[in-house]
This record gives sequence, structure tokens and C-alpha cells, in this order.
Amino acid sequence: MHRDIAHQLDIARQSFQHPGKKGYASENIWCELFNTYLPERYRTAEGFVVDSKNQFSDQMDMVVFDRQYSPLIFHHGGKIVVPAESVYAVFEVKQEINLDYLAYAQAKAATVRRLHRNNLPMKTAGASKLTKPTEPRPILAGLLGLEGNFTKAMQNCDAASDALHRMNLICSARQGWLSWRPVDLLPEPPEDSDSDFMARHQKILARQGQFQTKPHAVVHMLFDLIDMLRLWGTAPALDVLAYGEWLEKT
Repeated sequence: MHRDIAHQLDIARQSFQHPGKKGYASENIWCELFNTYLPERYRTAEGFVVDSKNQFSDQMDMVVFDRQYSPLIFHHGGKIVVPAESVYAVFEVKQEINLDYLAYAQAKAATVRRLHRNNLPMKTAGASKLTKPTEPRPILAGLLGLEGNFTKAMQNCDAASDALHRMNLICSARQGWLSWRPVDLLPEPPEDSDSDFMARHQKILARQGQFQTKPHAVVHMLFDLIDMLRLWGTAPALDVLAYGEWLEKT
């Protein structure tokens, strides 16, 4: 998987001279990877994020959103528009990862995380009462590319950023990856944890926010994302009627 993605990204980089076409081809490769290997409940596509107050994010290269429980996915100008409640993660895609592109991706992620998210009670199968809504999980954000100029300055820049701007996953297919999990997406060892689980848990804590230059960076990044999504749980129940109010005004 890793070699295939790196090879496809390299071909896209060499085949297209126009930056826009080159970027579009790279985005498609990463989107196809996510849509192939993430569970079916998730979908990934280029688009915008909107909230029930009619506020929009910047255009995002990749939006990972819920397709199992989300009744509203809008389409505008060939792009999708996803309700903020349905979004799990957003990613930017670049040919090379550097400090400037890190700041750019952080700023774009903040336009998504600033959006308002409703969270209604909902009834699960077999339940007689509505479940109490929980606080929405933090939306994950990442930066993906083929090459990567990983520096201490980049690592420090992400570590010093606030919750609106922090990148949770940075991956260069050729150089390595970084994972920075929000506190509530760190795995909690159960009481009867075996030694293997505890060893993995300690590794996650040890590499938190540290660039890893091991082989197969794409696979490691994808596994980290899948595990974070597991802990993320189900997207909050969106207030469809709230979206209806601003649609009536347009």
C-alpha cells in the first residue's frame, strides 16, 4: 500500500506541469486511499463545511465525513458542502510539506473548527428514551504530501499551536509522519489490559507530536487515523430544522 501510494504521487508530480492539475491529481490519490481503506461509514471528498448559522469554511482538499447518519450533503459548483456536525476530519494536500504549508493548513483547519455544531438527543435501537447528547469531539486536521522537509521548527510550530490550528496528522509518503492526538482520543487501557496493549499505549504516548521517520509512513498514518476515528465515535445528531431555517432565508 505505501509503495503504491508513493509511486502514484510521484507519477502525478512528474506527469502534470500545471500546479492546479498536479494538485488535483494528488488529492484524488489520497481521497481514493481513504475511501478504500476507511470503514464504509466514512466518506472523503473535496469540498466545504457549513454550519446551521450559514457560515462556511474555506474550501478543503479533503473532508472526512459521516455518510451513515448524515441526511444532508449539499452540492454546489461541483463540490460537496457538508454540515459541520457530520465532519470527522479535514486534510490539506501538498507536493511538499514545509513550514509555510503547515501554517497554511493550520489556518484552513481553523475555518472548519470555528463553525457552530449542534448536538441533539437521539434514540438508539432498542432504547425507550432519548440518549443525552455528548459534547462534540474535536475535528481532526492533517497535512499530506509526497516530500517533506521535516524540521524542529515545524514540530515546535505545531506543538505551540492552539486547538483551532493544530495538525493531528502530518504525513510525507517519502519521509515519515507525525501524530498528535487530542487528549480524549488517547486510548485508555482497560483494567485487564495485557502487556502488548500497554506497550502499544506507551509507544503512542512517546511519539505524541514527534516526527517519525520509519518506513511505510502512509500505512502508519492511516492506522493512526483509523484508531482515532474509533475513539471519536459517532458524529453528533445534527439539527436538521436549524438548517431549514437559514435555507428558507436564501
